[in-house]
Amino acid sequence: MEGKKIQQRKTSLFSFNSPKIVETPLRKISLFDKLPEVGNVLSSVFNKDTEQGKKGTPPKVSGLYKTLLVIDDRSDTEAWSRVFKGCSLHGIYDVRVEQVALSDLEVKSSSEKGASISMRVVRNGAVIARSLRPDFVLFREYVKGGDLKTDHTNVLLGLMHGLVPSVNSLLTTFNFLQKPVVYAELLKIRQRLGKENFPLIEQNYYQSYYEMLLPPSLPVVIKVGSANSGLGKVCVASPRGFQDVASLVSLTNTYATSESFLEGKFDLRIYKFGQRYKVYKRKSLCDAWKTNTGTSTVEEIALTERYKNWADECAGLFDGLDILSVEVIHTKDDKEYIIEVNNIPPSICPDKREDDMKCIANVVLKKMEKEFPPPQPPQNNAAGNTLTDAIQLISGPPSPNIPRANENIKLKSVVMNAQTTNLRPESAPPNEMNMESRNHFKRALNGGSVTNSNTSLNDLDTKDQSQSRQDQNRRGSLTGRFFSAFES
Repeated sequence: MEGKKIQQRKTSLFSFNSPKIVETPLRKISLFDKLPEVGNVLSSVFNKDTEQGKKGTPPKVSGLYKTLLVIDDRSDTEAWSRVFKGCSLHGIYDVRVEQVALSDLEVKSSSEKGASISMRVVRNGAVIARSLRPDFVLFREYVKGGDLKTDHTNVLLGLMHGLVPSVNSLLTTFNFLQKPVVYAELLKIRQRLGKENFPLIEQNYYQSYYEMLLPPSLPVVIKVGSANSGLGKVCVASPRGFQDVASLVSLTNTYATSESFLEGKFDLRIYKFGQRYKVYKRKSLCDAWKTNTGTSTVEEIALTERYKNWADECAGLFDGLDILSVEVIHTKDDKEYIIEVNNIPPSICPDKREDDMKCIANVVLKKMEKEFPPPQPPQNNAAGNTLTDAIQLISGPPSPNIPRANENIKLKSVVMNAQTTNLRPESAPPNEMNMESRNHFKRALNGGSVTNSNTSLNDLDTKDQSQSRQDQNRRGSLTGRFFSAFES
């Protein structure tokens, strides 16, 4: 009694000035109370996806560009910059043009960083040295010049080593350095299609001047080496003249070829710029046997199916040609012969030069767009996570991990097997039993009462297992999370 009085005095002293705490009953939060918050989550996510869907392609980012290196020896160093002005790739990458001649270009390449070039350009009368890494190359200048000393093959090899894409391909440009190699590919086309469908001119090859002792049927045109633009060509009409040319070939240390001289009425130039075709007819107004020298008239004529087939067949040479020209001579007896194919065709009509440059620019842009695809926008998984966010908002934080099944199940199975099996006194327990199962096994052999203990263990494990399955089903499934929200 005295202890109770002392305890009551202590509680009265401590609670004399303490305010009375009124406990309010907790109200259960229903699913309908959380529906506005779920709606806000869904609407915010889907509105964000709708805004991104309206935009379509990713916006253009300033500062993204690709460097196009145009190798051209013309005096107008800004010609190609004007052609590509305002052009872009996929509306994302700007095209920056750097025009330079092969004589002002130096290349070095690394297996890790690719090719880098050093170029000398003239700006306001001053020579400026620049360094850059080209993303794409357009060849508009011959790698080998008219003389044997002008040879920029090392520049081409450096770009090939750096795996720089180009139009035409660098491998095709390398194969066109030697005209006998190109003629061999044209000869394969003639053998496949026939002389009537592909009238390639006849040609003889001489490794050196030693093989030029006996002249072929005259008159002939002798071509020394692989010069372009009509250089290194001589028309020979007599055996004495053929021997004189052979003596000159001995000084060049190179090969030579001979073709039958065809008196031409006019010549044709069939251009192919991607899927664009052009045919020009050129007629000489002087008595020169070369139609590309002296005064001549040039006009554009209609494309025939015959000319188109020739250009398409030649476009399959080597790695393929996106830009080419087929040179054809039309003789006075109204026959046509294919003379050669040019992978860097110059414009023969000054009035059409700007249009030809635009056709080449379109081919380059299409090739660059294939080489540099647009950057892929990041995948938006907000819509996929909407349902997960709504479930977490409704049911609260996820439930803790459910423990695994009771480890006593193994013991239960061992004891049940020991009870149901006809055991003999001399039989030994299995090796995989633990110590507790061995004790149950011994008691079973001695006639001990294992049935009651085994039955109680059975019932306990069954209740635990059924309860854990119910909890797992209700917590793991979507329905269970909704039920748990109502219960909270």
